[in-house]
Amino acid sequence: TDGWLRLRGDMFAVGSGSTFAIGILDTVDKAQREQMGEEEAVKLAVSAIRHATYRDAYSGGYIGVYIVTKDGWRKVFSEDLGLSVQRWQEKGGVAEW
Repeated sequence: TDGWLRLRGDMFAVGSGSTFAIGILDTVDKAQREQMGEEEAVKLAVSAIRHATYRDAYSGGYIGVYIVTKDGWRKVFSEDLGLSVQRWQEKGGVAEW
């Protein structure tokens, strides 16, 4: 073997906060997720990761969302949460999400 683990599935989260992220993703019915457009799916993924970072002290301060298809993968969203918090504080604590 080449040392890699291959999994089949339609939804993945990895890392110490993944159980929290999956919990948010599971609030949307599988049939609804399958009907989502890419933009809506990315918004759901970002929301799940943000929520995970609030609950998991070991989650990193960076969000990276990728679209994976049979043709490959591409990064569609990235955010440094440290900078987001700074912007939030500069706006007087008004949430953007």
